[in-house]
Amino acid sequence: MACKHEFATYNTLSVRADDITYDPRESILEAHGNVETQDESGAHRAHSMIFFVHDGQAILTHQDR
Repeated sequence: MACKHEFATYNTLSVRADDITYDPRESILEAHGNVETQDESGAHRAHSMIFFVHDGQAILTHQDR
């Protein structure tokens, strides 16, 4: 069975997950399922993460472990 992953990058943030969506009106990036991120603080894993992305920053607003 093949595994499908989606990727997204924003400045220093890289995100890999089963599903990634971006809402440009709200500046919200949502990643769900086997989420892996890498940024200046290191590597992180969670079931889901939601970021507010604006003016060069990605701010984690929600994380499910």
